[in-house]
Amino acid sequence: MNASLRPTLLLLAGVSVLLTSTPPAHAQSSPASASVEPLSNTPPVNARATVEDRVGDKSARFYALATGTWLVRNDFYDSPGYGLDAGYYFNERWGAELRLLRLHSSLSQAGTTVLQQSGLAPDLRAPDVWLSAGVRSSVGYAKILLWDRFVTRFDPQLVAHAGVLFAEERIAPSIAVGPGVLVHLKWDLQVKFDLLLTANFERRQRGITPAFGVLPTLSFGWSLPRGGQP
Repeated sequence: MNASLRPTLLLLAGVSVLLTSTPPAHAQSSPASASVEPLSNTPPVNARATVEDRVGDKSARFYALATGTWLVRNDFYDSPGYGLDAGYYFNERWGAELRLLRLHSSLSQAGTTVLQQSGLAPDLRAPDVWLSAGVRSSVGYAKILLWDRFVTRFDPQLVAHAGVLFAEERIAPSIAVGPGVLVHLKWDLQVKFDLLLTANFERRQRGITPAFGVLPTLSFGWSLPRGGQP
């Protein structure tokens, strides 16, 4: 072999030996670093998330709330009123309720115009009293932060009522269904807002005719006995 090539061959042989004897980079890491220990406070994957325990409990409790309302129907009367809602919750979801509303009805502007121009009064009678019984179902429990200061806790609800509407000498079977919101305050005070669609079945000159409308109510009251968390 040519003597001038011998140093070059020796250098190449040394480099190849070094490359084959060097272990892979991942083999140098210790077994302890290859595995990451789980955190001790990590919850199980299947654990149910809980925001907080209920602040206002309803189960096995009576309540009574003063109510203001305005019955709006497809007739010629304005019907504001007031009354009382009273009920009992069997559990956190289901409750039964009685509602009594006194309505102070008068001819609306449209009804007055018809009366002045034609001399004819509406066939519908002015609503006087709403009396019904129904159920309330809480479909959830939530809280929101208002104005970065006030935490408000509430139950979104579904409401269904059936009863009668007294309109002068007439008695009209009635139903009302729709959503509601129950807001929990301190000292077991409550605020309740309902927006119900109504149907009243009145007997008129041409037979039984339905009258449809909306019954918004705003209620404020107390739940007995006192309970819940401070």
